[in-house]
Amino acid sequence: MRTLEETRAATGLSSEEIIVGAAETEATHAILRSYLSNLWRGTNVVRDLIVCDLRTALDLGVQERAASLLLVLRLFLTNHAVAALAPCPCDRNCSELSFDEATGRYSSHCPNLSAFTKPNP
Repeated sequence: MRTLEETRAATGLSSEEIIVGAAETEATHAILRSYLSNLWRGTNVVRDLIVCDLRTALDLGVQERAASLLLVLRLFLTNHAVAALAPCPCDRNCSELSFDEATGRYSSHCPNLSAFTKPNP
């Protein structure tokens, strides 16, 4: 399984978003299977779904759920390493997102990261 630091680097989570304490259980594997049902969308989408749910749990103050989702994310990245984010060429931790109160969105201040745009069919 990936280390916490490897997981943080592969997903853009900040150190404050790394919550530990969850044990690997059948429930953890059931949650992972529910995310894996979305693999047809791509491994990056599944990674982003898990990260988004983890951040939502943190925003809601549900620490146990966040810890479980971090474990699910680590298990997912162990078997789907291709879903890891590439390091930014500017050598800063640009994958860390900050919350913009004005827009209500997470964003990065790195010029190397482009905003997500929905592809045209």
